[in-house]
Amino acid sequence: MYQQRMADTIRQVGTPLCVGLDPVLSRLPGPLQPSDPGDRPAAAAACAAFCQGMLEVMAGEVGVVKPQSAFFEVFGASGIEALEEVVAVARRLGMVVVLDAKRGDIGSTAEAYATAAFDACGADAVTVSPWLGPESLAPFVARCPSRGLFVLVRTSNPGAAAFQGGPEAGPARAVADWIGSANERFLDADGLGPVGAVVGATLGADERAAWRARLPNAWILAPGFGAQGALAGDLVSLARSDGGGVIPVAARSVAYPPSGRDDADWQRGVHQRLMRHRRQLREAWQTFS
Repeated sequence: MYQQRMADTIRQVGTPLCVGLDPVLSRLPGPLQPSDPGDRPAAAAACAAFCQGMLEVMAGEVGVVKPQSAFFEVFGASGIEALEEVVAVARRLGMVVVLDAKRGDIGSTAEAYATAAFDACGADAVTVSPWLGPESLAPFVARCPSRGLFVLVRTSNPGAAAFQGGPEAGPARAVADWIGSANERFLDADGLGPVGAVVGATLGADERAAWRARLPNAWILAPGFGAQGALAGDLVSLARSDGGGVIPVAARSVAYPPSGRDDADWQRGVHQRLMRHRRQLREAWQTFS
């Protein structure tokens, strides 16, 4: 089962941290900068080299990575090739790959999106939008439990509540309830299923806890740790009573220094920032011991 592999991998590396792979050309280390930023193949190759370099220093320290497809797609066909290379390297290093693509459509188009994410790209899981209803998610659920998905439930951008609602009423609650039902036939030994939820780590404490209560059998992917302002302690309320079931996501705060960009010894910088995030989560998770 995909979700059992997720749990096993997190236990092996000793942290639930997921690192987002969001390569921004202008922020890449000096040694990786292409001579011509407008050369899309060269730019895509530089982004691939950066992500693969990150993966090298994160191996054994992080079990889950989340490449954001848009940062690769901007380079056209070369970017798609670079994304596939990065996913392949991550999986070869034993990491679980969550493709952040936020797909959402119906019928043959949804099936094509699922095939692209899982078969062509090789991801273990993919983020999806539920806006078109349960049938838009069916082709992804059909790949369970060998693959997984994370459904957008409650994001933390300022305008999200206007459409999504909250844990007590609104579309987001309906999606959360659907996730619970979808997982029932796939539960693993930990009582978790392959259909996960995306819930922003920067939401208020009461709302975070309410979403965990409404999603007892789902992994929660929680973006916002680090650069977006969520602290390690904020993630505790999204975890289950045993400390499991939540995957905090940090991206920019691991990949890049607070200002400027790294230079020749850039991998050391990535590793130092990574270990700081690991330490912060370990200290916050002492509440479960």
